[in-house]
Amino acid sequence: MTQEMPELIDGLAELTNAPAPASAVSAERAMQVGRGRRRRRQLAAAATTTAVAVVAALGLGFGLPGDSHPAVPAGSPFAPDRAAFVAAQSGADPAMADATFGWLPPSITGVGQQLGAAGGMAVARAPGLTSTRIMLSLYPAGPVPTVGSADTGGALSRLDAPAVNGRTAYWLVSGATAAPGDDDLFLCWQTADGSWAVMHGYYLKESDNRAAMLRVAAGVTVGLRPIPLPVRIGKLPAGARLTGVTLERPSDDVDSPTGWELLLEYDVHGTKISVASAPAQARRLLGGSENDCRSEAGIVLCVDAPPGSTVLDPLGGMQGWLKKMTVLGLSESNWTTKVVG
Repeated sequence: MTQEMPELIDGLAELTNAPAPASAVSAERAMQVGRGRRRRRQLAAAATTTAVAVVAALGLGFGLPGDSHPAVPAGSPFAPDRAAFVAAQSGADPAMADATFGWLPPSITGVGQQLGAAGGMAVARAPGLTSTRIMLSLYPAGPVPTVGSADTGGALSRLDAPAVNGRTAYWLVSGATAAPGDDDLFLCWQTADGSWAVMHGYYLKESDNRAAMLRVAAGVTVGLRPIPLPVRIGKLPAGARLTGVTLERPSDDVDSPTGWELLLEYDVHGTKISVASAPAQARRLLGGSENDCRSEAGIVLCVDAPPGSTVLDPLGGMQGWLKKMTVLGLSESNWTTKVVG
């Protein structure tokens, strides 16, 4: 019960502010609502945390997902590439990638995407909380990135690496070498169009982690690509502006270790709304109720808006908007890049 108390508090706060009879407020209902709200915050926070680690290592300016502009120091020659986010805001697919993986270690079972005003990141991962993660980001053509510090605070130095597809590459290391057995490695290299790719691998478990990272880098493709999603939203509320996307695949939650979770975040004239979905067996993760969630074709789909908000009224409220959405099922062969419109 101790672990469930924050969910109960969150849910009670929301239900107390909602226009509903007092008899509708129960501990079970409050925990259900609070659990969903907390999980959505966790997904959004995870996107920020992983991106901050990469940016800190490169000494780059950074803005949190949802900011209108990345916080780049004045005169900085090196800022995250925002092309994918700009394309996602104006196109039919809110999930856009500016660089994609090719070869990946056999332990990797899925590739997700994180996208916000500060840029995007592809995240390849194996199931489990301490299993292999490889994060890939792209930065525009420019000078060699300034070396910063690791997320632990230790200083990093640049170490020449073998060329990647014939182009300049280097490791960021805290010691004198990037040893084959190191399980936490940063690799940076210049791509064919002059942009910089930055890859952070950790919890690596290959026989030669350094060689594996170089092989992954050699297979990376640079270029905008829409990511298929399991839902067709159709019409957005008037004035809706995309602020963040998190596709976690596989999920790192212990209740759904091999599944996936999707969170789309929007701002509508200052009001934050979100669309979240996951396999039906992960229903507990998203919380919600029959008023703001629906299950269909093996997927649960939820809409979240602040209590008392009216921005969804033109679409029939949360329930009306949900009914207008199309769920595409668990088979990724049926997912679409035509999500909005």
